[in-house]
Amino acid sequence: MFLVKVYTFPKTGVLDPQGSAIKAAVSSSGFERVKDVQTGKYYEVRIDAGDKAKTQEIVKELCQNILVNPVIEDYEFEIMEEQA
Repeated sequence: MFLVKVYTFPKTGVLDPQGSAIKAAVSSSGFERVKDVQTGKYYEVRIDAGDKAKTQEIVKELCQNILVNPVIEDYEFEIMEEQA
C-alpha cells in the first residue's frame, strides 16, 4: 500500500484571488516580511498497486483526469510506502 501526497497550485500567470486576499490580510496584520501567498490544494490518496511504478501511473492518470484542472493548475506528488 502506498500513501500519495498530491499538491495542486495555480499555474504561473494564473490569477489567485484567494492568495491575494490572504496576502492582504497577512500584510495588514503586521507581517511585512511576507511578500507573497499562493493557495493550492492537498490530497492524501492511498493506493494498493503492488509497486511504486504502477502507483505513479495511477496517480498521474488520477491527477490528469480528476484532481487537477490542467488549464489553470500544476501539480506535484510524492509517493511513500505505508508501514503495516
